[in-house]
Amino acid sequence: MRRLGFIIGLTTVLVFVGCGDDIPTGLRGIAVVSGNGQLAVTVSPGVAPTYAWTGGNAQRVTVTEASGGQVMWDLQATNQDTGFNAPVSHGVLPNDARETSAATILTAGADYRVRVVRVDGVENSRVFTP
Repeated sequence: MRRLGFIIGLTTVLVFVGCGDDIPTGLRGIAVVSGNGQLAVTVSPGVAPTYAWTGGNAQRVTVTEASGGQVMWDLQATNQDTGFNAPVSHGVLPNDARETSAATILTAGADYRVRVVRVDGVENSRVFTP
C-alpha cells in the first residue's frame, strides 16, 4: 500500500513538472527545470519583494514581466564560480553581483517572473504578483 501511495505522489509531481507555466500558482517555483538538484524560488509580498532560493549561490537573478518579457532587473555574479547568496531585495545590489539591467519599480497587481540560475547550473523561475 505504501508503494502505491509513493507511485501516486511521484506521478503527481511528474505531471506538475511537465506542465511548465500551467502549474497552479501555489505550486509554482517548486519543480526543477534543469540541472542536477532541487531549487525552490520564493518571493515576499510587496512592490519591493525579497527573492530567495534554495540549494546554493546564484550566478544570475532576472526579474521580467510575466508576459511581454520586459526586464525589470537583472543581476549577474561578479564571480560565476562562487556567485551570490540569497536573499536579495528588489533594487538592492548584493556585494558579489553587478546589474546588467537596473531595477525598475514593480507595479502592484501586475504579473512578474523571477528566474534564478545557481552556480551549479540548476535554474528555476516563479511567477508572482506584488
